[in-house]
Amino acid sequence: MEDEITNRAFGFPPPPELARMLSPKTPKRGIEVAGELLRLHDYNCIVDRQPFLAALDDVVAQFRTFTPQPAGSGESVSYPSLAEFLTECVEACHKALDRQHGFPLRQDRWYQRLEFTVARQVGDRVDHASPLGQTLRAEKEYQHLEQLYWRPPLKKPAHRIMLPVEVKSSWRDMVSQAATYARSPFSANPTRTFALVPAFN
Repeated sequence: MEDEITNRAFGFPPPPELARMLSPKTPKRGIEVAGELLRLHDYNCIVDRQPFLAALDDVVAQFRTFTPQPAGSGESVSYPSLAEFLTECVEACHKALDRQHGFPLRQDRWYQRLEFTVARQVGDRVDHASPLGQTLRAEKEYQHLEQLYWRPPLKKPAHRIMLPVEVKSSWRDMVSQAATYARSPFSANPTRTFALVPAFN
């Protein structure tokens, strides 16, 4: 994977602009949607409006401090506490949206039952590569399952891994491993436009 991502890794600006990139958006009044590719400043982004900003303030007020494990203690030691913290973040977001008007009901949102957990080896593989081993990943409230999949069997649609998460103490290793994880959702669903892989150094 390192050969594949050489000169293809991009750094994005701080979270506010990244949030606008991922936000639902509509072109500003007077902007022509045909012709040249529009830039971010040509759009009105939902994340810049109330009540989204009020919900975001609500979430930030609920956050507890996450204390990482001491350096050198090993990446797997960080999994349980990070999984718990990320799950709390998702729940705080849902509660904040529940208190505001104008948002879809929880059952209609993306990742409405997302939980982060330490999972076992993945049940399938991509292009005959070795299956990925134990790591931190997010599923739909099925952390008790013994087997999870990138592309689950038809009889087990809820066993799909939604978001893989990478934890490493080395930036180089973390980025290349995150690229390996990103490859798997694309293989499972070739029509997707991007794969989100949170990573924690």
